[in-house]
Amino acid sequence: MRGVTTTRPPARIQDVAAAAGVSVSTVSNVLNRPERVNARTADRVRSVIADLDYVPHPGGRPACATVARPRSGSSSRTS
Repeated sequence: MRGVTTTRPPARIQDVAAAAGVSVSTVSNVLNRPERVNARTADRVRSVIADLDYVPHPGGRPACATVARPRSGSSSRTS
């Protein structure tokens, strides 16, 4: 058909992991804690992310995750 474009569904983190040959946890670490991932692995995952046009879902991270909380056992009270 003319004038009809097909679009693929958005890539999921599982798709990135499978294409890069790593776990979902590794993809998550590349995005959120890159210091935990080997540089070559992180480069491979970032390449797949770019190839698949992966964009993390905004609902995937709770809003409270962006708020710093005091560590347990510590107190902000002054004596």
